[in-house]
Amino acid sequence: MRPMVHKKRALYFISFAVVFIVVIPFIILYSLGYRFTKEYGLDERGGIYVFVSEPGSQIFIDDTLEKVTGTFQKELFLQNLKPQSYRVLVSHEDFWPWAKEVDVYEREVSALFPFLVPKDIVMRDIIQATTTAITTKTATLVHTKSEYEKVLEFFTSPIVVGATAPATAPATAPATTSATSTIGARERKNMRIWSEGNQVFAEWMGSSDRTPPYFCKVRVCEPLLVVFSAADEIRSVDFYPGREDAVIISVRDGIFALEIDTRTYHNFYPLYKGVTPEVRVEDGEVYVKDGTFFVELIDL
Repeated sequence: MRPMVHKKRALYFISFAVVFIVVIPFIILYSLGYRFTKEYGLDERGGIYVFVSEPGSQIFIDDTLEKVTGTFQKELFLQNLKPQSYRVLVSHEDFWPWAKEVDVYEREVSALFPFLVPKDIVMRDIIQATTTAITTKTATLVHTKSEYEKVLEFFTSPIVVGATAPATAPATAPATTSATSTIGARERKNMRIWSEGNQVFAEWMGSSDRTPPYFCKVRVCEPLLVVFSAADEIRSVDFYPGREDAVIISVRDGIFALEIDTRTYHNFYPLYKGVTPEVRVEDGEVYVKDGTFFVELIDL
């Protein structure tokens, strides 16, 4: 086989070099999230990341089923999305549906961690007795007196967090916010929650560059957020087990779970209905006191 002549080799080299110089900028622009429009202009794109812990969950984006999660594949990542608002819906037969409208920005990925609450809450009565009781539909069991007293102490001991109240208080908060301590406040990682009258507040205590997006409006972030306003006084508030972005509150005749994220849609779920219940979360267990009656909410 005869070797390629010098001129031909030079021609091939120049051709490949030109192709390389022309193509590489387009590859770089594509990796940075730019796309060509129909008008031959450049349009920046973004993405959505959704993580759902429960297998068998259906993830919809704008009414289109994008994925059904499995035992190991629990996340959805969509890129090349035009910057705009998208509606994300997560559905599961054993949990209340969860939905959120999220804004996608240029060269950014909007991360979502759906808050799923079981539809059927299993309750376990905590009674002061020393004999065995009959197991009922609500999994009623008899516990030792020491456990009963321990749960009772959860509700009789005041919750005091920190030496001072939050540094910044909303204009709607009562004057009690400036007291020497925050009664009823709870802290988890970089989040603090508390109630004042008929409102629930959340404060982000972490670094400003890691502020959750639901503390921001049009990319302007404030560390303080009014999470919920009720018609009646809120008796107690605590973090939902395993979450720092969701709370459990007691108001009127019920116990409810809701997100700190107040963006559309602000997801709100019933957990317990009684007379005048209060709630405490201790070591990941949810306890309810309703008059002289105590119950534990299982598998939240």
